[in-house]
Amino acid sequence: MPSLRTITADDSAPTGGPGIPWDGIATLLSPHQLREFDLRLTPNRDASIPLDFAIAPLTTFSLSLWDHDNHSSAQAGVASLVKYIINVVAPSLEHISIPLDVALLAEMAASSWPHLRKLELKGDLDTNFVPAIIDVLSQMPHLRHLTILRAQRNDSPRHALWSNAYYTKGFPCPQLETLCLSHMDPADEFYRHLPPTLKQLSLRCWPRHYLHQRGYDQRALTRPEWQSQLCTASEIRGVLHQCGLDTLESLEIEYAEDDREGLLLRSIPVLFPRLRTLTICRYRRPGSPSINAADIAQALCRLHTLRVLRLHADLVDAPHPEADFMLGSSHLTFSIYEETLREFARDLARNLGPDLRYICLLFRRRWANLWLPFRITRDLEGSISEVRRDVDLISVSGYSLWDDASPSIDTQVPLPDELDLFEF
Repeated sequence: MPSLRTITADDSAPTGGPGIPWDGIATLLSPHQLREFDLRLTPNRDASIPLDFAIAPLTTFSLSLWDHDNHSSAQAGVASLVKYIINVVAPSLEHISIPLDVALLAEMAASSWPHLRKLELKGDLDTNFVPAIIDVLSQMPHLRHLTILRAQRNDSPRHALWSNAYYTKGFPCPQLETLCLSHMDPADEFYRHLPPTLKQLSLRCWPRHYLHQRGYDQRALTRPEWQSQLCTASEIRGVLHQCGLDTLESLEIEYAEDDREGLLLRSIPVLFPRLRTLTICRYRRPGSPSINAADIAQALCRLHTLRVLRLHADLVDAPHPEADFMLGSSHLTFSIYEETLREFARDLARNLGPDLRYICLLFRRRWANLWLPFRITRDLEGSISEVRRDVDLISVSGYSLWDDASPSIDTQVPLPDELDLFEF
């Protein structure tokens, strides 16, 4: 196969079993013309790489493990493969995506990455005996796209990326265009140094905070001792004021409601007047009523270039995602809520800018967490003529309509003792 440039190995099932034997890994990586390797299976789980083998000069290496699993049983084999890849092909890689559990940050910080443009790290990380992330980034001067989605452990502080050693050296990736971070530390100096090239900024939770709100999901997440420390609206506002990015085109924030949420929302058009896409995941304080759509729209009405608004409003009357298994009229329940979301989208659209084309509202159900897209149609005079759900889309402006998967999604019906009846 002289034209073979991409290999994807995937069994579409959770990790288990002994893993791919090392001679199989060596065979997959051997074609000299291979440039992209996407591995969604674990190599031999019980042993490290037994011998050296030739690897093509890859430009893309991606290793995916199931997000919500404990990967300790697979680390011996996976970590040795990652280390071997780093040592052999780091100079040629342009894109690397690996779990934080096995990222080997010390090896990454000691390697040279002259061509790397995209770095994606996601998972769990023990902060003991690892270098600062900023030390890794210092070896990637041409990085354009950075994603670090690190789960929050029960016993760990929030994630600070900056190191005092770099205060005089400037930002290590001056060409950075997109940045996605989870569980940020509001006191982190990192945000004061972001380069003016940045066009897309995401400050979110990983996994999503809504996965910590229901018992069935939460039990799956607590197996690896994860928690969700939401930043407040005030903390997010403080960080955004540090950024100084008036040319930003896309912003995502996830936060808990507090008394200054209105100030946060009103500050967004002032700080980021050129936004084209805005994603907001906000969570009510316990016992608080639903937020008014008109209040959100009024706060954001000066975003004249906004084309897509994605919003999780955490409405009081949202049905339980597991209602399919508890309520005989669940289909009607979800249908009624979809109509509620359509009315909410209509109220938003009335007061937002004329360039707005889509409002996507989060709709949680057992089988998926979806952004329902509502298309805004205008007449020749620019007035809104229709707000309706667009059922034919799979993405809007490059953003998937599928949000993060729930850890409890599987083919089994939940047992009675796995659901909290008081939640319904």
